[in-house]
Amino acid sequence: MTRSYSGYFGTKMWEAPRLESSSTRNEPRKPAPPVTQMLKLMSGNSLDRRTLSAAPVLAREFYQRPTVDVARDLLGKLLVRRNREGTAAVRLVDVEAYLGPEDPACHTFGSRRTPRVATMWGEAGHAYVYLIYGVHHCLNVVTVGGGAGEAVLVRGGNVVHGHELSRRRRGSTVAERSLTDGPGKLCQALAIARGDDGRELCV
Repeated sequence: MTRSYSGYFGTKMWEAPRLESSSTRNEPRKPAPPVTQMLKLMSGNSLDRRTLSAAPVLAREFYQRPTVDVARDLLGKLLVRRNREGTAAVRLVDVEAYLGPEDPACHTFGSRRTPRVATMWGEAGHAYVYLIYGVHHCLNVVTVGGGAGEAVLVRGGNVVHGHELSRRRRGSTVAERSLTDGPGKLCQALAIARGDDGRELCV
């Protein structure tokens, strides 16, 4: 069963600077972000280049876990894209878990194996990028590994670095709230395309 979580790669996934205050740092972990944390995640506070560079890249072990756990833990993480145009980053606030051959909504449902979904059957910590409607690209992060055929779809985020670059890619007439609030919009803002399919996301 597909599960959605709302609460951000070279392209890499980075650990985000902590958002909580010292008074909440030791509270028991909730199964999903509480409303107050969600508001912080959605605030889109900008990060300077030094802060961005100091954030560690997520290791492969992060992705080699149950997909639902990875999806929850991706909320608040930074998705950083660097290319010749510059650097842009978003903080993830919306993801969706696809649970492999038993999930009717998953591309590998029924153990489907085609060239398009080959990356999903590979090692965890790689990008699975596909095109929908011949127009929009969607970024997924392969999870579990070992031929599980599972992944997390990156559905949306807030730009925290490279705002002008992201806006130039999306267009000057796009409303601020619509800049990266969907999988296709996010990929356009970060210049992620089919050529990024299979890209390594780990250290």
